[in-house]
Amino acid sequence: MNTPQWFLDNCTNGTDNYIDSWTDDSVRLMFHLGHWLPDGSWTKDWAKKDTGYLGSKGDIGKIMYLFLMHTNTLEISYAENVDIWERKYIIADLIHHILDGRCEGRFNALWPATYELEKRPVPGHPDLTRVYIKDTNKYLTDCMVIPAPGIPPALTGKNRVVMPVGDTIDQHTKTETVTK
Repeated sequence: MNTPQWFLDNCTNGTDNYIDSWTDDSVRLMFHLGHWLPDGSWTKDWAKKDTGYLGSKGDIGKIMYLFLMHTNTLEISYAENVDIWERKYIIADLIHHILDGRCEGRFNALWPATYELEKRPVPGHPDLTRVYIKDTNKYLTDCMVIPAPGIPPALTGKNRVVMPVGDTIDQHTKTETVTK
């Protein structure tokens, strides 16, 4: 496998230095996550500016987000562009394993396991399901949920709502209006 060189700055006194915010940890994370994809499918897309790791500029949170968004196409989808990440392993454990805990705190800070959620049918469309913040009329949009640990994973307990780095939960919820 050819190692991508785009995260290196080869113009500094003849030694390899990282560009942007790339570090040993972010490079290590990028290689591990790319390796774990089915059939190595993302290795050919590493350097794409908008969809590959290159666009992350080495930010660990953005690398994790890109990995999660890429793999969510393999999982279960609900109304309003919400996906449930139902891998057989826990992503936080995976990240911890890769970086010996150096980045787990970042993962937990970006997407804390704090949301109690529930699935409900879309009013007037019983064949569609939305994911709601439990006991509210607010439903999620354009994000992904990493369910609370369990076998099989379920929305019971505290879940992670994954959204782009810097976004807030309010940017990814809508309020269902109740008509009488």
